[in-house]
Amino acid sequence: MTWAAIALGSNLEDRMAYLRFGADALTELGVAVSVSSLYETAPIGGPEQEPFFNAVIVIETDLEPRQLLDELHRIEAEAGRVREVRWGPRRLDLDLILYGNQRAEDGGMVVPHPLFGERRFVLEPLVEAWPEAKTPEGRLIADLLPGVAAQEVVSLGPWWIEQDGRSIVLDDEDPGGSSHRQSIEEARIPGADKVSAPPAATFAARGGWWVAAQVVIGVAVIIAVLLFDNSIEAGPWLGWLGGALVVIGAVQAILGLLHLGVSLTPYPEPLQTGSLVHGGIYQYVRHPVYGGITFGMVGLALYRLSWLGLLVALGGGIFFWQKAGFEERRLLAKYPDYLDYRVRTPARMIPWII
Repeated sequence: MTWAAIALGSNLEDRMAYLRFGADALTELGVAVSVSSLYETAPIGGPEQEPFFNAVIVIETDLEPRQLLDELHRIEAEAGRVREVRWGPRRLDLDLILYGNQRAEDGGMVVPHPLFGERRFVLEPLVEAWPEAKTPEGRLIADLLPGVAAQEVVSLGPWWIEQDGRSIVLDDEDPGGSSHRQSIEEARIPGADKVSAPPAATFAARGGWWVAAQVVIGVAVIIAVLLFDNSIEAGPWLGWLGGALVVIGAVQAILGLLHLGVSLTPYPEPLQTGSLVHGGIYQYVRHPVYGGITFGMVGLALYRLSWLGLLVALGGGIFFWQKAGFEERRLLAKYPDYLDYRVRTPARMIPWII
């Protein structure tokens, strides 16, 4: 049995579904050892085309390199890949990057992949999934990363494969030194046999702990302003300012909730049945609800003249800023147009400001 590193890529149609289809199919070729985070990258070479989703999966397999590569080509064909343009857009791209630390050549097959050391979108997920990987000459793969640092890649996080559905168990002795279970959603691919409705994602996979922390922060602000009020020495104008901020925050948050409609969810993970909302208040700010809550917390602390409440509220604002960023990585993965929307609407929480 040999560890093999396989790079996955897709930049056509539902990129996420094609990557999950490929990941699912790879488990039929051996034991899944490790899975990298999901990355988004601009295409290198070839005609003008859309950005790619990329990842690396390490499997332990008893297939020989030629057999393994043939199986990868079969999976690509099942996903509907047509090889018409070199380095052109594709539904699913599966490259055999490493086969242990062996070198293998057979006809047009060359392992390690001859270009992998020049591509950050391969090296970064490869090092993440298999930190100890080495070239056949014994060089640590991680040492190649500085040479491609100028290339831009965007990490979208490790959550992409954490869906409830058919589970795979990763080898206890994985390259990252941890044992864990991950799930792969049954993909919906045109022309593929594997079509089934996946169960709902788990609380943690949907970002539920962010929601729990949000509730804790809200309760902490209320307790702070009730128990430590009148600790700021100021005229009545500060209380009036605080009241105005509460009203402004409430209006902004309510408008945000109303305009979300059927896409409303407390979780960072967007709904499968939802859609990208960019009308109404979302023309001016991407996360009006988080900004409105922050306005309300700060306003309440000022209205009650509470130093402690103000500090907790400001900390809550930082929390919501981070939660918004976490949520946007998932929105980028689900909605290809989100990147353009983010450029058109630069304010994250407060219209025209931040």
